[in-house]
Parts: sequence; structure tokens; C-alpha cells
Amino acid sequence: MNIQDYLVYSADLTLEDSGYYYVTVNHAPFSEDIRICQDWYTQGEDQEDAVDMAKDLIITLAECFIEKKAMFPTAVPLKQGQFEVKLPYHVALKIMLRNLMITEQCRITDLALYSGVSKQKVRKQLDLRRKTHIDTLAQFFKALGHPLKIEC
Repeated sequence: MNIQDYLVYSADLTLEDSGYYYVTVNHAPFSEDIRICQDWYTQGEDQEDAVDMAKDLIITLAECFIEKKAMFPTAVPLKQGQFEVKLPYHVALKIMLRNLMITEQCRITDLALYSGVSKQKVRKQLDLRRKTHIDTLAQFFKALGHPLKIEC
């Protein structure tokens, strides 16, 4: 797993007659799992707001995948005319960790046991909307037998 695969997703922005930007998240990485979540669009008042709303939408989609215990897809390269939607590093790491948990068939209860942390704390730390200290995430990766590696 590489964090770069979970940091930048793509979105299409279309300026509507109303002056708002209609935003569609690129379906390509989600093609097989499109039925898991229904809402793939949002809007913004300007381009900056639209990209910010797209980031929120991708996080919401990730939460939907997590709830359904489905692997969240990696991003695909941008096509001409698409906009970059950059996720925060802590969100990308948590998505990676959740995917690893699915691959390893590890529940939150199991991760709590392996890492020596309470189930409530694990659940709280894995919340995509909450910032989590990188040391805590590294502890979880290590507990699953996949130590976190950072390279330059």
C-alpha cells in the first residue's frame, strides 16, 4: 500500500447557468462498487468551494464504504480538464488502514486487542473527520503486521 494512491482523487466541475459549479466525482476507481453509495455529486459557489465540497464528498463516500465493510478504491490518474481533489494525509492513512483491516479480516475489537488500546479509542481514532496523531496510526499499522513506512 502506498499513501500516494489515496491522496489525490479527481472530479469534474461544470459551471451551471445558476452560477454554481456542479461537481461529479470521477467514478472510474469506483466502477465495480458504484451501487455501494448513491451520491456521487455535489456543488459549490465557485471553483475553490466546489473542490472543497468534492473533498467532503469523497470522505463521505469513504465513510459509506467503511460502513459497508467494502474496500475503498485507490485513485486513478487525472484526465485533461479534471480537477485534483487532495485528501488530508490523516484521512488517506485511515482509508489505507481500513482497507488493510478488511484484507486482514480484522474488526475494531481485534485491532484494539492487538494494539493494546480500548475499542472506544480505536473507533474514535479511525473516524475520518477527526485528526489523529500519526504515532497512533503507526501503532495500528504495526499491530496489523504492516509497520508504517515514510519515504522521501
